[in-house]
Amino acid sequence: IHQQYRKNYIALAFMIFLLVFSLFNFINLVFNFKSSENLFYGLFLLAWALYLFTSSDLVLETNISLNLLFRLNVLLFFVIFSTFLLFIYGFFKQTIPTVVKATIIISLLFIPVTLLLPQLKYLYYLVSTVEILALPILLYTIVLLFRVTKERLAYARIMSFVLILYILFGFAEIVLDYVTANEASKYSPLGPWVLLIVSLVLTFIVGHKNMAYYRKATFDGLTGVLRFENFAERLLNLIHTSIKQNKTVALLMVDLDDFKQINDQYGHIQGDKVLVSVSYTMSSELKDDDLLARYGGDEFCIALMMDSTNDIKQFVATLHTKLQNLKLNVNDATIDISVTIGASIIDNQQHTVTPEALVKKADDLLIKAKSHNKGQVMW
Repeated sequence: IHQQYRKNYIALAFMIFLLVFSLFNFINLVFNFKSSENLFYGLFLLAWALYLFTSSDLVLETNISLNLLFRLNVLLFFVIFSTFLLFIYGFFKQTIPTVVKATIIISLLFIPVTLLLPQLKYLYYLVSTVEILALPILLYTIVLLFRVTKERLAYARIMSFVLILYILFGFAEIVLDYVTANEASKYSPLGPWVLLIVSLVLTFIVGHKNMAYYRKATFDGLTGVLRFENFAERLLNLIHTSIKQNKTVALLMVDLDDFKQINDQYGHIQGDKVLVSVSYTMSSELKDDDLLARYGGDEFCIALMMDSTNDIKQFVATLHTKLQNLKLNVNDATIDISVTIGASIIDNQQHTVTPEALVKKADDLLIKAKSHNKGQVMW
C-alpha cells in the first residue's frame, strides 16, 4: 500500500510539473510572443500531462470507465505525436515535408475516429498504424535535426541534441512495447523522469529564445534603449496617463550635431561609443516612467511627464547642458559632443493630440533649430 501511494504521488508530481511548463508556454503565447512553437509545445506538454493521468493508478480511483480511459489514452497519443512534430518544424522554421505533413494529418484524423469506433480492438490497429508510420518519420526528423545543427540558427545545436536524445528514447519505447507486448511489465520511473527532464530543458530553451527575440524586437542592439516602434506604443499610454493624473507631457527629438564628421574623422567604432555615451547620459537622467528610444542613426526620442511646463523646461535645460559638456577621450584626442533638441509639449487639456502629431511637431522644431543654429533647444 505504501509503494502504491508513493507511485501515485510521483505520477501526480510529474503531471503538475508538466502542467506548469505548459502554462508557461501559453502565457508566452498570449501575452508576449505570438509564435506557433509556443502553441504546439504547450499543447504537447498538456497532452503529456493528461496522458500520464489516464495511464496512472490515480485514475482508477475515479468512476471513469476503462473503455473511455483507453480511448482518451489513444487520443492523447495522437495529439502528442502530432504536436511534437509541429513544434520541431516550427521552432527551426523549417517547411514541413509532404510525408511528415501526411502523417500528421492522418494522426489528427484518427482523433475523432478514436471516440467513434465501436470496438476497442480496432483502436489497437490504429495505434499500431501510427506507430509504424512514426518510426521512419522520427528517423527522418533526426536527419533534419542533424542538418540544422550546421545552419546558423539560434539554439540549433543544443535544441537538436536534446530532441535527438528524446526521439531515440521514444523510438526505443515503441520498439520495447512490441518486444514485451505479451509480458507483464512493471512500473518504471525512467520514462516519466526522462520526459520531465527533457521538458524542463526544452521549456528553458524556448523561453530563453523568446526573451532574446523579445529584447531584439524591443530594444536597440547598440544603445540598449527602446526601438522607435515600441516607443510609439508606450507614448500613447503615457499621454493617457498624463490626462488621468492632470500632468504635462513633452516629446524631445535629440540630434547629435556633425555626427558624420565624427565617424569620418575617428571611425565608426568611436562613433558608436559616442552614441552609447549619449544614450547612457540621457537614460541616467530620466525617471522610470519616462521613455527613451533611438529614432534613427544619430537621433533619439525622449518622452517626459511632469507636473508643469516650467518643470519640463528646467529639466530639458539641465539635460542639454550635461550633453553639451559631454566629452569622449579617443587615444590622444577628445571628442566634444554637441546636441540640438526640438521639443513639443502638450498639457492635460489637449486630449486630441496624437503621438504621431507630437513626434512630427518636435521633429519640425528640430529641423528648424538645426537650420538656424546647432547646439540649442527649440520649443
